[in-house]
Amino acid sequence: MSAKAAPPPLYSLRGHTDSVQCVAFHPTDELLVSGDSSGVVQLWNLPARKSLCSFEDGDRGILQVALLPDQHLLSQSRSGRVSAWILRPSGAERVRELESGCESFCAFAACALPSRSTDTESSDTSASGVASTFDPAATNAQPTTSPCGSETEHGSAHHRLPSTRPSDLPFLSASPSSPGSPPQPQARSRARSSVGEHDRSTPEHSSSSSTAAAAAAAAAEAPSSALLFEREKPLLQVESAHTSPTTRSSLLSAKLATHACAFVQSSADSLGSRVAPDPIPRALLDAQGHVIVLPGTDSNTLQLWEQRSSNKLAQIAVDPSWPTPGMCMSVQFASRADPVAASAAADLLLCSTYEDGSVAIFDVRGWRWRLHTKVLKEPALSMQLDVARQRAVVAGAAAQIVVLSTADQVNKDRTEATFTLPTAGVASLHLRQDRKLFAAACWDSSVRLYAWKKPRPLAILKHHQSSVQRVVFCPRTQLLASAASDKLVSIWSIYR
Repeated sequence: MSAKAAPPPLYSLRGHTDSVQCVAFHPTDELLVSGDSSGVVQLWNLPARKSLCSFEDGDRGILQVALLPDQHLLSQSRSGRVSAWILRPSGAERVRELESGCESFCAFAACALPSRSTDTESSDTSASGVASTFDPAATNAQPTTSPCGSETEHGSAHHRLPSTRPSDLPFLSASPSSPGSPPQPQARSRARSSVGEHDRSTPEHSSSSSTAAAAAAAAAEAPSSALLFEREKPLLQVESAHTSPTTRSSLLSAKLATHACAFVQSSADSLGSRVAPDPIPRALLDAQGHVIVLPGTDSNTLQLWEQRSSNKLAQIAVDPSWPTPGMCMSVQFASRADPVAASAAADLLLCSTYEDGSVAIFDVRGWRWRLHTKVLKEPALSMQLDVARQRAVVAGAAAQIVVLSTADQVNKDRTEATFTLPTAGVASLHLRQDRKLFAAACWDSSVRLYAWKKPRPLAILKHHQSSVQRVVFCPRTQLLASAASDKLVSIWSIYR
């Protein structure tokens, strides 16, 4: 920890009359939104350092706010209602709302999904036998080897838009056009040679096309175990200097058919008795705009909602083999593809923390739980996941911040680093977009900064007079916003 005194904030925004519970930056514009415990939402113009408008969303307090690129603002009240507001020059107008039926302290997480192009094959496949509820007790599916093995980053999901000034709006820029569907990943498997005896030599001479036809027929009728070829031999070596074009074409077809059968057999052998992943619910695949995740009416489910229609898309139940985790305390989306916008529903990971101090990761691509582990002895209130490094940071009511590995490890402690705090309590964590550092909103009125590549303490920012409730990094700049119970929203410039 550097002995040099930490700098003060650039400025503080004053206007709330009660404890500020949440804050969020706009993904492309110089705007910020905050909500307090009396139910008031404030929209701020950062360059002018003044409030553009304020409105009330009930009297139960605001748990979460979010600014979307399509001229909408989302707010969540303690009653479990999520409201969508359209921002106009005259103020905010509520256009829709969804009732989750869950009264809790868990703030929603939102993720932007682009429209998916219509694909006949995938539509036919997903339309058959799709369930909108995931229940681990109803399937024998086994988890794959790694919960977060692909190279990617995570973060809150919004589409990037060209930057616009607040003076050019009414308030926000126009809605983005939906990008096309990304290419789907293709499974690959390496064919292996079988134990049985088989002639693997490549034909080099043929006198007529009838010989080639007979070879193709024999290859089609041969058992799958006899269709495996050594990888050392060229895959398409089917001609010689004396082979006619017609014969060469027939031999090529026979060889390709042989290798196709071998590939299928090898893939089946490598899978063994593993059950194929459950399908992603069709409603989630067809969702457009933003998808919202909230706890269900009980502590054993998570619900996915489509923001545009306020329709419930799917429900995810916890694994019944887990010890009772208690109430869900936080949720977060993490993306395999891009730290700002998920490329499709199949690219999403869903993280959740629980009252018993445990954390879990649900893989939407495989539609199954990938990880569940106990981290803290007290409730875990916040979690940030870095999929690229297969690492997460967790904090809560305990006097500890824990960095743990999310890679598949057997009989090994997942903890990579533990930071002990002088006073118990961390309300929220946030990992910066460049993955260089993360911030912690502490109950002792401080904001603590930590390096992420090699986790270590960096600085302690002290300005608030009461507990800090939320910290958020700006997705476009090095600004950090902190919201606290002293009714202030402070803006810090973090250059490191």
